[in-house]
Amino acid sequence: MNRTRDIFSQAKAIYNNCADELSKTIYMDKVLYAMSGDERYTYKHIEDSLTNLFTSGRVDVIKTFNKVVIYGAGDNLDIVFGFCQNNNIQISYICDKDENKQGKEYKNIEIISPDNLVKNHLDAVIIISTTLYLTEVKAFLRLYFKEEQIIPFVDEKHIEYMKLQYFDEVVKLEDGEIFVDGGCFDFETSELLLDRCRAEKIYAFEPDSINLKKVQDKVNKTGFSNVEIIHAGMWDCNTILHFNTQGSIMSRVDENGKNEIEVVAIDEVIDGKVTFIKMDIEGSELKALHGAEKTIMRDKPKLAISIYHKLEDILDIPAYIHHLVPEYKFYIRHYSLNAAETILYAIYD
Repeated sequence: MNRTRDIFSQAKAIYNNCADELSKTIYMDKVLYAMSGDERYTYKHIEDSLTNLFTSGRVDVIKTFNKVVIYGAGDNLDIVFGFCQNNNIQISYICDKDENKQGKEYKNIEIISPDNLVKNHLDAVIIISTTLYLTEVKAFLRLYFKEEQIIPFVDEKHIEYMKLQYFDEVVKLEDGEIFVDGGCFDFETSELLLDRCRAEKIYAFEPDSINLKKVQDKVNKTGFSNVEIIHAGMWDCNTILHFNTQGSIMSRVDENGKNEIEVVAIDEVIDGKVTFIKMDIEGSELKALHGAEKTIMRDKPKLAISIYHKLEDILDIPAYIHHLVPEYKFYIRHYSLNAAETILYAIYD
């Protein structure tokens, strides 16, 4: 019983520490999903995050057509299909240019080719699921369909918003930032920082040997000299752990991994001041925060921490940060069309 009360008390404290209504809404959506596993809460936190994503007006337009086709059978299909189900939109076909997908079914719905679409279904309304190829797909569809028949699930405004990950408007960057890039992969996040301010120093942590070459190549291209590349993962102590090396953003600590890597605690390897810490390290965030306890309590840096790799992250990570620095204000933002890419910002005013 005491454990239950502690969980409720912890959740309430985090909720009250959220600095705006959007953060509180996303937080509750994520907590309810973690507790229930009900995908409707995933749809809701995406809809809450990306304003005007699937408005009632757009739904009404779609429902005026007898035939509805989703264009794109890639990563976003699940969420787009789920939104359609929630809005009682019946899908007739799914279209994709990948020949390996054509002729197959998704939830008993046939996947057709673009040729089939334009030859036999010019009376359909098309919901575009892809974000990566949105411009290309819109240009293709405009050759055959009227503008009112083409409805992107997300528009350019939403795509631009997703690019704000780690650097949302709640983060006030200043010249002289001393940035810790946890899970820097290919140095892209640090490059974005350098586009936004004149950083003093960057500590780039990357344990994957394959990714490390990408980091070094990018550093050389930027011409920014004050980068310390740390070939290690982040943890709560300095040790050796098993690791799943993939040469991608999915590389992670894994007790069944075939490789071994060095992991280190931030408090043990960084002596000086830090102004901004970003962590997107595939489920090792809480351990790494423990390893940065002294740095966080001393410097109170801006934090941008992923809170989606484990269900319990939505409770445990903000609770630990609040324990270290109760004065931190929390902002929670989401940057994708699935359950991933939810970021907790902790800002000390």
